[in-house]
Amino acid sequence: MEQRADSEMCCRVAKKLSLVVLIVFFVSGCGGGDSQSLYSQGPYLAQITNFTVTGNDNKVNGREQIVAGINNGSFSIYLYVDAVSAHTVSIVVSDRTDLFSTNLEQEIAHIENGYYPFYKFNILLNCNFSLANQISCQVVSAGGEKITATLPQTDISPMLNGNQADLYIVLVDSAPNLIPAQWNVPVTFRHN
Repeated sequence: MEQRADSEMCCRVAKKLSLVVLIVFFVSGCGGGDSQSLYSQGPYLAQITNFTVTGNDNKVNGREQIVAGINNGSFSIYLYVDAVSAHTVSIVVSDRTDLFSTNLEQEIAHIENGYYPFYKFNILLNCNFSLANQISCQVVSAGGEKITATLPQTDISPMLNGNQADLYIVLVDSAPNLIPAQWNVPVTFRHN
């Protein structure tokens, strides 16, 4: 009987000791000094999963070719952004990859998520580039998500040198509490 009482007492002591060690472990990771929680290391970058531009002619030197004289200048844009990052996206045509270093960029689409952060962006746009250097786009598929798309007819004449120019189509993704992200696709806009 005495052995059993000693065994139970030993077990209780071991449990209490384990509990104390566990509490000390958790408390030692809180506050003070340079220690940080995993969640306090932000801000985090918004994440773009996929962004593609498909021109209407064969690629040249890694650049999608968008030709006004072929199939009415049609080209497509596809983007996929997960729900946490899918608040607002802008698609612009720019002469540079660094949007802060230019003032020539022109927005061709601005899309907002009406149910952020519960739905992702899974969007396909069909666009046209005309001989008058105008770009216009339409939403073909939005994956059923509630989105609001502003799709202006945009004039990119200031960025063209004569009948063509090597430019970039840039997706800029913004969401609350995240650093905006961007994805650049090199393209050539040509008349023929």
